[in-house]
Amino acid sequence: MGEANRGLNAMFAMMNAARLGVGVEGVAQGARALALAEPYAAQRIQGGQPIDRHPDVVRMLAEIRAITLAGRLLALEAGAALDRHRLLGDAEAEARVALLTPIVKAWCTDRGVDCASLGIQVHGGMGFVEDTGAAQVLRDARIAPIYEGTNGIQALDLVGRKLFRDGGAHMRGLLAEVTASDPRLAPAVAALGRATDWMLDRGLRDADAAQASAAAYLDAAGWTLGGWMLARAAAADGRYAPLAGFYLARLLPRAAARLAEIEAADSLLALMPAA
Repeated sequence: MGEANRGLNAMFAMMNAARLGVGVEGVAQGARALALAEPYAAQRIQGGQPIDRHPDVVRMLAEIRAITLAGRLLALEAGAALDRHRLLGDAEAEARVALLTPIVKAWCTDRGVDCASLGIQVHGGMGFVEDTGAAQVLRDARIAPIYEGTNGIQALDLVGRKLFRDGGAHMRGLLAEVTASDPRLAPAVAALGRATDWMLDRGLRDADAAQASAAAYLDAAGWTLGGWMLARAAAADGRYAPLAGFYLARLLPRAAARLAEIEAADSLLALMPAA
């Protein structure tokens, strides 16, 4: 198939398309978990009222709702960049989809697992029996972080190939766009920018250090870009503003927690078996 002696290039074209598809699968698992959890919570009475009026259940449903929407919009952003590259020959769009592909694949599938688990939690004990279908969602979701290159491989691709190949230029350009969209994103973007500098300094000099911090870097990028997606949605349609506010206040701080791991690479490297 394709040009002789270019088979590896063809394979990577196929794999990158599949990675975006698997990222969308993670979004779909979150959406399915929500579709089961919301009606159950609306009709399950506890303490004289439906549990969807209990603040902690409201929190869980809001997390699933916000994360799933962020993942859906992030996948759409990657898809739009892919279309601009293919249809218009836009080189900047090609660089964007290359940067976003490992993030969409890994962050969206990890969050699909999280959302499926939260969906079971909303159901309580009923979530663990087959009648509700909630447990099936978690079983189905769990394979997605493994498909088409494990999420650890996606993190290595983001750092080792996409970040290092242009000295972080496209990542910095993307972060500038994120900052301009909503001032509430500025602290997370600044922290991710510092982590990018660390990767480009220490990571280029020490491959083990880059690999030790790659998963945390990708996850932080996903939480930050997810906030960007919801801020854009709220700016376009005020109906999304409450959900965006919830994400930026309650979920975006998870990026900082993951970024704190990056400069702690040596604590992991100390545990590596001797060669």
